Amino acid sequence: MQNPNSFFTKEVNKRVLTWKFKGLLVLLILLLILMLRNPILYSLGSFLVYDSGEISKADIVILEEDVNSKEGVKYCLDLYNKGLCKEIWAVKIVDTSMIYTDEQYLQFINSVIDSGGYKVKIKYFIFDVEHPVTLNKSLQIQDSMKTRNYTSAILVTNAFHSKRSYKVYNKLFRPNGITIHSKVYYSKVRLEDWYTNSYGLRYVFPEYIKYVYYIFRGFI
Repeated sequence: MQNPNSFFTKEVNKRVLTWKFKGLLVLLILLLILMLRNPILYSLGSFLVYDSGEISKADIVILEEDVNSKEGVKYCLDLYNKGLCKEIWAVKIVDTSMIYTDEQYLQFINSVIDSGGYKVKIKYFIFDVEHPVTLNKSLQIQDSMKTRNYTSAILVTNAFHSKRSYKVYNKLFRPNGITIHSKVYYSKVRLEDWYTNSYGLRYVFPEYIKYVYYIFRGFI
């Protein structure tokens, strides 16, 4: 006679999984996650990154988010030297919590230009905007572009901020006939190792919270 209670199931009023099999299943799932943790974490980071790939010449390059990033400033300067824009706009928001003054930001940008021997003057914009910052900042940039009859831009921003930022700009710009492309740079962390240090964790996890918020509010 067949034993109604096997390793996998037991007979009560209906057949259910035994606690031994449940425990084994949990261990297998945990082992699978452990084996695939690097690809999973890589995918978590790459979801937030959007790069347009090859781009054509635009009226301006917008350096957004980390205007004190040497990598970001140099990336914009290289685009300018390749003839891919007429002007570079470094965009900063008023933030009393920052330890650097606006003058120090300007000095930093000028020092990067001088050290690389670049011959370009970056236009510096400081916007006093309320939350949601990325949305309100993009509205200010759109108004500034309209006054100059500019119709195209290349958005340069920290990689882990790029997807949300691009979606916000594109949703606002497209109905107004403004083309926007996204190019990214990495500062302090790379896509392959963002989860191995505190900088990457501070970039990625807050960005997910903001991304979900922008979706529910209909900003992207």
